[in-house]
Amino acid sequence: MTATCHSLHTPALVALGRACKDAGRALARTARGWADAWQRKRLARSRQRELLSLHALNDHLLRDLGIDRNELIWLAANPEDPTRARFTPLV
Repeated sequence: MTATCHSLHTPALVALGRACKDAGRALARTARGWADAWQRKRLARSRQRELLSLHALNDHLLRDLGIDRNELIWLAANPEDPTRARFTPLV
């Protein structure tokens, strides 16, 4: 039996095509969400490494840079809150 143009456009096949398209879009959205979460975690780890390297400096040198040690701890805990940060860590 050969497929005719009419047999390819039956309601069941059209519904199946739409369901596959919707499932593909949902899968793409989920994958994009996972990729975004991975990127955010990667940036957070990078910021923490930078802050730890600053934390290794002595208090006198940190004061010369205009940074308080307590600020480093606060920034490590709250990297996304720009209200209290006096500087933005390099990413």
